[in-house]
Amino acid sequence: MRTVDVARLIDAGRFSAYQQLLVAATALLIVLDGADNQLLANAIPAMMREWNLPRAAFANASAAAPIGMIVGGLLGGILGDRVGRSAALLASVAGFAVLTGLVAGPRPGPGSGGRSRQGHAREDPRLQPRAAGQPAGQRRRARPSGQDPSTSQSHSDVG
Repeated sequence: MRTVDVARLIDAGRFSAYQQLLVAATALLIVLDGADNQLLANAIPAMMREWNLPRAAFANASAAAPIGMIVGGLLGGILGDRVGRSAALLASVAGFAVLTGLVAGPRPGPGSGGRSRQGHAREDPRLQPRAAGQPAGQRRRARPSGQDPSTSQSHSDVG
């Protein structure tokens, strides 16, 4: 039986343009893979100010990413060993696309029993945009539809 020294074979081999492209694409993928987690950490302070929410409101979103990577790595490795790496990768990409579409896709409108993006913002006073000249710590209160603004309480009356 013939013994092959893999390290020597690689060192003596030619590093083609295609191989260089694969290495560069893999390095770029590794960098971009972690960019979303880094950008979330940088965006949270601005979202806290704009939405008038405490830092604790972002705890679930901040904790979900590394937990998802741990679970995905474990399950992806097991799935890759059982059905093959290509099939596991394609299944994970398809699953990610479907779930992203479900989260970002159209939502039912108000009154249809579902929650719409705009309807949710109207219901939750913390998600109301600031009025012009209003300090960052104060938000407009959502009024029930049909209520006369002149009879509603002002911010100074609300406790």
